[in-house]
Parts: sequence; structure tokens; C-alpha cells
Amino acid sequence: MRILIFIIVAFYMCLSTECISKDTTYLRYYELINQAEHLFFIENEVDSALCRYDKAFEEYGYVFLKDLLNAAQISIFSQKAYKKYLSRGFGLGLTFEHLRQFSLINDFIPALKSDRDFMNSIANKRQSYVKSIDFESLLKIYDLGITDQIEKNKPADIYSKFKLKSIEQIKLIIENKGFPGTKVLGIDSKTIFSEIDKPLYDIDLRKSKYSNKLSYYSTQDNSFASTMVFKVLIHNQCAFIELEDILYDAMLRGEIHPREIGLLYDNMFRNVNKQDYRCEQIPPVQNGVFRLNMFLKDKELNISNELTNEIRSKWHIVNLEVDKQKKRYEKEYGFKLFHGFWKCL
Repeated sequence: MRILIFIIVAFYMCLSTECISKDTTYLRYYELINQAEHLFFIENEVDSALCRYDKAFEEYGYVFLKDLLNAAQISIFSQKAYKKYLSRGFGLGLTFEHLRQFSLINDFIPALKSDRDFMNSIANKRQSYVKSIDFESLLKIYDLGITDQIEKNKPADIYSKFKLKSIEQIKLIIENKGFPGTKVLGIDSKTIFSEIDKPLYDIDLRKSKYSNKLSYYSTQDNSFASTMVFKVLIHNQCAFIELEDILYDAMLRGEIHPREIGLLYDNMFRNVNKQDYRCEQIPPVQNGVFRLNMFLKDKELNISNELTNEIRSKWHIVNLEVDKQKKRYEKEYGFKLFHGFWKCL
């Protein structure tokens, strides 16, 4: 009887404290990935870093493809098991064509293709991946982006009205389907609609319906991200202010990466003197910037590394020192570690 009472009491204590307070958002995911990057690139702790990656990948159903690719490269570089990361990546849109971009992985492609167990592990993943894509929302983002490219050449007052409407349309998509990033739309692919027998909706054909002057405009198929919505948001300096709370909630759901939010935040301080890059209620630049927007003239803003690291920490992003080491590994060892729109990821 005493044992039964103890079990019941323990059960209710669990309900009232730890069990119901367990974080079910993606904050732990970002924390684990950030720890993994710090452990490897700063402390050279390979096993501990891969342990953090494995924890993140085990605890979350959806993960960011770029993290799997980074973990695979670290594993190959360190002569550790790597195939599990690539296998899961094929369920998130990865292809062998993608892998040829990675100097650390490229030489292993023939061995992967001759590995029966590996090929069996990825056999049906492309089909499942394609089924997971919200094609209706993807087409809306395509059309919104194409229209944005046309409208941006019109007078500033006309384009400003369009940007207000486009923000509202993006808000509606987020409300109904989630933020139109990789979790909802998959990674960029010029021919993804062809895989559901709708080639006329593929971006390079779709844009010809609107204009014959958009030859430059397309997806970024080597970004391992969903970049099309950012082509629209970057043209609106107020996007972060308009969407801040919505973006934060989407980040908690794993629909947008914190670094992508940092890209939009930094965009508020880009070309601030141009008429079409003005926005009211911009936060004081003295609060810091993320340095995740390649066109941000951060040296002119005179922001210290400490301030940048502080704001990065608040938004669950690794500090500048980790990014600096990642760039060194790219240069010296052939890693490919930065992805996404303008390589913000």
C-alpha cells in the first residue's frame, strides 16, 4: 500500500513540475547545435560535438539540413561514422548532385552508391520528402516573389503599397500553414513541381507567365534553404518590425532558423539613407547587430564584437568566434559550412 501511495504522489509531483515544464519548442535544438559547433570548432572536442548533434537529431522530428551536412563533414574530417547524417538528409531534399559540391564528401559518393544498406535507407525518402511539401504555399511564394521583382521598378510610392500588401499575404500564409521556410516548403529546387507532374509551375517557366525580363530571377538550389520568401522580405526594410513576434513564434516551431531572423534584423540598418530603405521605429543600432547580412556595412556602424555576441545569444545564435573558426575550416580544410540566403545559415 505504501508503495502504491508513493507511486501516486510521485506521479502528481511529476505532472506539477518537471514533466509538464519540459521545453517542447526548438530552443533546445538550437542550444544543442550551438554547443556542438562550439565544442568542435573552438575546443576541438570531436566526440562531445557529435554527441550534441546526435541528441538534437534524436529529439526532433524535423531538423535543418545544413546541420546534418555540417555534422557529416565533421565526421568525415575526424574519421568518424557519417552515413547516418547523409541518410537522414535525403529525407529533407538532399541529392547526390548536392553532395558533389562538398569536397570532403564528393570522393565518398561512389562508395555510398555501392553501399546496399545506405541505398536501401534512402530508397523511399525522396518520395516522402516531396509529399511533405506544401505546394500550394510554395506557388504563392513564387508568384509573390515574381511580382515583387516587377513592382520594385515602379515609383517608390507604388512599390511601398505593394510591400505592405505582400507582408499581409506572408502573414496569412504563416497563420494558415506556418512560415514558408524549409519545414513547410522544402529546400530550393528549380524543378520540384516537375516531380508532381506540374512542370509549368517550376520557377523558370512560371516567371515567363509574368515577364520576359526576369531571366536573372530563380531559386538558389545550392543554398539548402527556402530562399524565395527572403527575396521579398529583404526588399522591405520594415519586415523584421512588422513580423518580429510572428518570426519568434515560427523560430520556436522550427519553421525559420534564428540566423535567418538575424538576416532580416540586420537589413534594417542596410542603406539606411536610401528613400526605399527607410522605416520608422528602427531599434537603436547601439543595441547591436547580428552581422548576418552580407550587405550590412557593420564597420561603419562601429558595433563591438561584445554587442554582436550579446544579441546573438539572445536569439540563440553562436558567437562571432565560432563563425570565424568555421570560415577558417572552410579555407584551410575544404569544409562548406555556410548556407541559406546570402549564406546567413
